Amino acid sequence: MINTDFVILVTGKPDRLDETLAGISAEAKDGSRIVCAIDKAHRKFAGEIIERSGPHVTAVYSDLPSEGAGSALNKAISLSEGEAVFLMTRMVTLPPGFVAACAEKLFSSD
Repeated sequence: MINTDFVILVTGKPDRLDETLAGISAEAKDGSRIVCAIDKAHRKFAGEIIERSGPHVTAVYSDLPSEGAGSALNKAISLSEGEAVFLMTRMVTLPPGFVAACAEKLFSSD
């Protein structure tokens, strides 16, 4: 399987961030990174969740008033190193096999 990274945009109260990170971690292969782009208002709450999630999860914060979600997202994408980057703008739970199926379709020679 190809090396995949995940970028999650965290705006609003990240109620399902724990669940989303657990689902991605279950789908991700070794070496995959999860980068969370977090707005200033939710830095503390989301940061605590991310700290519990392990070293493969990185937080990128948008602190300046002029920076919006797009700026935080661009920073997060720039930290991605995978051959494929899954961009998630909502807290979701991935169905089993989702990442492998997407990667197979994206990188098949058909």
